[in-house]
Amino acid sequence: DVHIMNPSHPNYEESLSSLNKAVDAFEETESDFLAISGDLFDSGNPKPEAVARVREAMRRIPKNRVVISGGNHEQQGVFSDHRNPIDAYLAQDPWCRASVDGQPQNIEIDGFQFLVTPWARVAGASQVQSTEEILKQRIAELASQIDGKPSLLMGHIALEEASFSHPERRGSEQSMMTSMTEALVGADFLDALPVSLWRLGHIHKRQDLGSRGGGYVGSAYKVNFGERHEAKGFDIIDIDEKGNASLDFHQIRVRELVQINLIEEPRGLKLLVENLREGDRVRLIEDPDAQRTSTQEKYISELSRMGVDLEYRQIVKEVAQKVYLSGLTTESSPVDAMRQYINGDDSMDPETASRRMNRFSDILTRVNEGE
Repeated sequence: DVHIMNPSHPNYEESLSSLNKAVDAFEETESDFLAISGDLFDSGNPKPEAVARVREAMRRIPKNRVVISGGNHEQQGVFSDHRNPIDAYLAQDPWCRASVDGQPQNIEIDGFQFLVTPWARVAGASQVQSTEEILKQRIAELASQIDGKPSLLMGHIALEEASFSHPERRGSEQSMMTSMTEALVGADFLDALPVSLWRLGHIHKRQDLGSRGGGYVGSAYKVNFGERHEAKGFDIIDIDEKGNASLDFHQIRVRELVQINLIEEPRGLKLLVENLREGDRVRLIEDPDAQRTSTQEKYISELSRMGVDLEYRQIVKEVAQKVYLSGLTTESSPVDAMRQYINGDDSMDPETASRRMNRFSDILTRVNEGE
């Protein structure tokens, strides 16, 4: 997941840097293909400058050597019957082979087979099971056509076994708000397919799943502070003529994201000055009622002088909220207040109520943890 941002976003240059590092590795290792498993763009409406910068990087690669799958972020702001930016801007470029129309398909180049599986849009909660069945049926049909050739299944798929940076929430790979539901498949299903290897995008935490070397490559850089502890990079994959596959993780130096709680780690700033560099980002969590020490002020000034981006957050303290519901007044915590509000809305079905309650609890947890 490269997540090329638009120029106004603070991640814009970092996202382009990660793409160029992937192209550098393609050249240095004399690779045959560059495979991008979804979310090349962070939005379904990338700015012309962002598209131009992607094309500039890709022109270094020979004809028909980049294979791209569409991701969920490329569908943000795009109607279901409209083209996503991969189809609209890149699919016709000479260096690119892409899965068009958002459908799984086989792409063969010089005897090598790519089974490309874009993110499956789910029309609604009632359509999840049918979408999963159709998706698995289509993948199995395409895999049966490979006929023993060296192959890679790549795409943007949600796996039942996936784990996340935070044990109770998804993180930035589920920031697409048009749908909170996804079609899931299992690692066992992918392991049973007659393909040489499967590697996926979508989940930003790099992880190996199944029994045949499958798993998630992970995002190419630290998209947000929830990913601050993770190593980033990409896979270098070797697949021989018999379909035997191996891979190595190529870790790259990316912009560091560091979070320091000045209440719990008052001396942590000194280590940051010694280890960070220009362009890295630091989030400082402070107590609004406490004064910084002179030493802390000194190190904060030094980080600023070094070109480190500083962000300040104040810890949220527990406060009672006054809520008015149909003439009822009550003092309660934010979570209890929201639960009471949702329970009092007769027009909301139970599934929607549960989803909104979980979403609200997730947001409140992020605020309290400074993420």
